[in-house]
Amino acid sequence: MIFAVALLACSFGATINVPGDYATIQEAINASADGDSIAVAAGTFNENINFNGKSIKVVGEDQATTIIDGSADEIDLSGLLNGGFESYYQGNNEWQLLPYAWLTWDSNNSGPSDCCYAISFNGESVYNSDSIYYTYEGAAMLKMWGSGGEWNVYQEFFDFSPGTQIDVSAMVYQATDDHIDEGSSFHIFIKYFDSDWNLLGWDYSEEFTSSDSMNVWLTRSVSGTVPESNNSNNPTVQVGMIYNGGGGAVNIDNVQMSVNGERLVSSKYEQRIIEYNPLDYPDRTRQGGDTVDDAVVVAGIPYSNFGNTQGYTDDYEEQCDANDGVSTSPDVVYAYTPAEDEVFNISTCG
Repeated sequence: MIFAVALLACSFGATINVPGDYATIQEAINASADGDSIAVAAGTFNENINFNGKSIKVVGEDQATTIIDGSADEIDLSGLLNGGFESYYQGNNEWQLLPYAWLTWDSNNSGPSDCCYAISFNGESVYNSDSIYYTYEGAAMLKMWGSGGEWNVYQEFFDFSPGTQIDVSAMVYQATDDHIDEGSSFHIFIKYFDSDWNLLGWDYSEEFTSSDSMNVWLTRSVSGTVPESNNSNNPTVQVGMIYNGGGGAVNIDNVQMSVNGERLVSSKYEQRIIEYNPLDYPDRTRQGGDTVDDAVVVAGIPYSNFGNTQGYTDDYEEQCDANDGVSTSPDVVYAYTPAEDEVFNISTCG
């Protein structure tokens, strides 16, 4: 038995244009209903958005030029910035995208370095492999790999007084085809320094190594109390991730920090709206095919993928019960050949 599944956008409702129908993204969200899509033109939108729990899509016209900049609003600078790694910029080369707000330190260089970290996307191919990465949430995550020494990616905080309780958690993942090297390790950490950068102490999470489960997101967390400094100033606190050793890689997503039991976050850095153009990915690693003839083959169940219908064509005029009409939206097509009769569920709700 062979069949093809066409994921039809008819399962969604109306398309709302910004700024065509509404001047701001938030106004469009407020006017939307579950299943709607919001198409945002190129430009910078100075606002912080709230989906208000709605099941909708917000899609930018262009990844590089459609930007939500929340920096103009009042923010709590004590909060962790860009903990989902959805905001990034181009490094000093053609391949490396780097996360806003995160600093680095590499023992091999005794200072900052762009050596061994980069943004990875949902559906991106694993290094030297045909397998695919899946983020924990959203479109992006951070990938770290070994430099042969101690490699840190972190943020700094200067206003936490002694006795402050800090809790940090993150989701971490390693792929079978590019797992952490044997003998290497990864931790979530909190470090404390005095005003002369003398190390006062540190707290590490449970280590993450090649002996941990592959191809599944696991939680790592660490708690600590800010110590007394050796002068009258508050200690400098570093919160982040550390990779010791070389070879392989680990992926990190959804980094969260709580201070005295209150989660502190900030939306200072712009959040880029991702659009996947199928023409940019001729190997179809991120999304399905445009027609049944070039449908992406699903090798096995369970299967998950992430993206949208932007850039695809409307090849199939299917009846949509939800809209009581004929689909006029783009179609994305997958094919699956089961070894024997089986029953399974298909969801396009993300």
